[in-house]
Amino acid sequence: MGSEEKPVYIDFDLQQAERYTWDRSTSTHKRPSAPYVARIPVDWIARAGGLSKSALLTGLVCWFLDGCNRKQPFKINRATAIKFGLSVHQKRRGIRDLEAAGLIKVSNSPGQLSLIEVMREVEG
Repeated sequence: MGSEEKPVYIDFDLQQAERYTWDRSTSTHKRPSAPYVARIPVDWIARAGGLSKSALLTGLVCWFLDGCNRKQPFKINRATAIKFGLSVHQKRRGIRDLEAAGLIKVSNSPGQLSLIEVMREVEG
């Protein structure tokens, strides 16, 4: 990808992300609980998809959490992984594969979950 080209992104429907839902228990409208990721570089997804299914699924979870945490480093706990259909082993494999490919940066501390940062600029 040349320096003069703009990166290609997958756009989510932002109107869908801002849609209010009706809460029957309180009889009020409520906003979505978490912000949605608006753009994911296609090159990033293509590289993650070429690694393994675990890497692709873990990558999508990483982008979601990155958006929810306002681009700050984050951790993927067991409950979040299970919510997205990832087993603990798939999560571990996905993180390892994504880090080896240079798509995420991982900081490990003994006895703690890995602190993850999404690398937005993918080097060819």
